[in-house]
Amino acid sequence: MSRRPEHVVQKLLFDLDKGAKTMQITKTSMFTGNTATREIPVTQAELDDWTSGTLIQDAMPSLSADDREFLMTGATPEEWDEMFPDI
Repeated sequence: MSRRPEHVVQKLLFDLDKGAKTMQITKTSMFTGNTATREIPVTQAELDDWTSGTLIQDAMPSLSADDREFLMTGATPEEWDEMFPDI
């Protein structure tokens, strides 16, 4: 059973140029409380699919694991490496 990421929608800020396939997304890390912005190659339709209950890897199959983690938790690759240096 998939978990609806409703809490994520309230934390995402979108800035999408007409016709662009990337978004600048600002999130606050659920681990550190730090706020970061990343440019992620995702469309509004993909985000809508995900927030409607589709698993993120199915809704956005072309995204890197780092980008998916950022969307789900707000953690940047640098934060992830600091928290889990051996993974």
